[in-house]
Order: sequence, then C-alpha cells, then structure tokens
Amino acid sequence: MVDRQRPDGNGALLYPSGHVAVATAAAMTVVLVLRATQAPPRTRVRVAWLAAWLVLVIAAARLVQTVHYVTDVVGGAAVGLAVTCWAALAITAVRRLCAHIVARSHLPGEPGASRPAQVERP
Repeated sequence: MVDRQRPDGNGALLYPSGHVAVATAAAMTVVLVLRATQAPPRTRVRVAWLAAWLVLVIAAARLVQTVHYVTDVVGGAAVGLAVTCWAALAITAVRRLCAHIVARSHLPGEPGASRPAQVERP
C-alpha cells in the first residue's frame, strides 16, 4: 500500500488497485474451479474469456475515472494473480498431504491397504 496523490487529487492509498486485485483473484478462482469440474471445454473457455473481459473492464474503469495510474492497475492485477496462485498451490499441497496420510493410515486387510510382501518358506 502506497500513500501518494491520486490522479484525481485525492490522497488516499493508491498502489495497488484493490478493485483490480479482487476482480483478478475472483476471475482466476472461477477459472480454476471450473477447470477442476467436468464442465465442457467450450464452457470453460467461454467463462475464462468472460472473466478476463470483466477484469479488463474494471481496470479500464479505474483508469477512466482517473482514480488510479496504469502502474496501480497492473500492480493490482499482479497481486490478485499472485494471491490466487499461492492459494491454489497451498490447497493442492494440503490435499496431497492429506491423501498421503490417509493412504498410510490403512490397517492391513482393509480396503486400500497395501499387502505385505509374501515371504517364501524353505
């Protein structure tokens, strides 16, 4: 957060654009969630384009209203993208860790448990 003069003269916090950061994070989240579903590829592509378009409209609106500089809007998009990617990686890591823990917790003879190697007797 940077406290500098906005293009319209207001001295409120300026960098990065919170509107663009939230819009980018929401758009990326929708795209990632749809990717994980059984939605048809055509639907996923359409939703991705719509999400990108909405982010661009919000970014353009912040510039046209002269409440942000271009760097503020680009920084907001970068923050939204970074937060979403970090959250997706964290969720993936936790899911893998939980799956690993569950796989190791099965008792012998239970479904999903690995069978011990058979020992040959002389």
